[in-house]
Amino acid sequence: MSTINYTVTVASAKFLIDGAEAPKLTFRDGDTYEFDQADSSNAGHILQFSATSNNSGSSEYTTGVTKTGTAGQAGAKTTIVTSGSTTDTLYFYSSGGGTYGEEFSNSGFNTSTTYNFLKPIVGAETTAEKWGPMINHALDQIDQGIDAAITAQDLDFQGDSGGALSIDLDTETLDIAGGTGIDTTGSGNEVSVAIDSTVATLTGSQTFTGAKTFGTVDINGGTIDGATITSPLINTGVSGSAILDSDSMSFASTTTLATSQSIKAYVDAQVTAQDLDGATDSGTVAVDLDSQSLTVAGGSGIATSGSGQTITVSVSNDGIDSQHYAPDSIDAEHYAAGSVDGTAIANDAVDSQHYVAGSIDNEHLADDAVGTDELANNVVINTSGAITTTGIATATTFVGNVTGTASGNDTAGTGVAMSIALG
Repeated sequence: MSTINYTVTVASAKFLIDGAEAPKLTFRDGDTYEFDQADSSNAGHILQFSATSNNSGSSEYTTGVTKTGTAGQAGAKTTIVTSGSTTDTLYFYSSGGGTYGEEFSNSGFNTSTTYNFLKPIVGAETTAEKWGPMINHALDQIDQGIDAAITAQDLDFQGDSGGALSIDLDTETLDIAGGTGIDTTGSGNEVSVAIDSTVATLTGSQTFTGAKTFGTVDINGGTIDGATITSPLINTGVSGSAILDSDSMSFASTTTLATSQSIKAYVDAQVTAQDLDGATDSGTVAVDLDSQSLTVAGGSGIATSGSGQTITVSVSNDGIDSQHYAPDSIDAEHYAAGSVDGTAIANDAVDSQHYVAGSIDNEHLADDAVGTDELANNVVINTSGAITTTGIATATTFVGNVTGTASGNDTAGTGVAMSIALG
């Protein structure tokens, strides 16, 4: 219901209600009426109620009535709360006596259907004296009714969390706050909500500042179309249908990646399976590159040596003897005229260190094989300029000019048995 406020002053021995001299007032059951007597003119005149005019019956009506303060001082007022049991016709009067007041009743009006506003009964009074207070009463009701309706209204809303919430439209303000990644801006009667610089947009480019932590990121079902990712940092591990862990690489394609474990296993398997295959004049070789080494061995009369990445193959000492050269293999057919001379054979090259005793004889050197065509003039066989019988078999025939001395014994030890034919 409504609360109706009246301002009371005193002039010419009358109560002035909102400036009107002792008007007849109307009340509606259930409303509250406050008569403000703070004005100093009210001193000595407390506004009271009675069932008789000017309290001629000397009986104050007090049901629902409250008097506050001292008339004529701040805060002073008389309040009456009406109800269905309130006497229909009362009178307000002054405690100081006299004829200061008038009627206060709930008659002479009807009420509206929806909001129960006072509606004066046209023609029910001989004067329109009560119409003014009734209209003012109705206007106060309307004013308070609108305010009460607004006050009673809430804006109900609910977020993703926090449950049901409400805003009292009369006393509270709705604050739309931006959460993580969201900014809000208000201007006039508009609130704009936008993502801030920490959130990637769906079009164009986006620059992130500071460290960002993401949970499960699913862009277009797990793919990033046309995007370039520079120096990504991927911790712990990766997985998915495009990340294969196949040691045999049997599922490899141009749109998948392999794990480091499967790459290592595949490479190890390929290296282990590879052999170095070779063929010789007799027999073949196969070296497992993963577990074996190739050995280059020297055969009869051949020596090998290795250093760094180089293998050296050479003729060993005692490599030229009757075991290595067949009879008559060194002759004019195999060596050109003048090819065995001081340039081709160094001093001391043909001696007991390099040729076994008896290895150069007429079984190995054909007749006339080493002649003036094969041995150039002035060939020096060793550093002393001598051809010794230690290195040449007995009954050896030399054809051509021989420079130097021949010394030694024959096999019997009685002298030198040599046949030297002068050219």
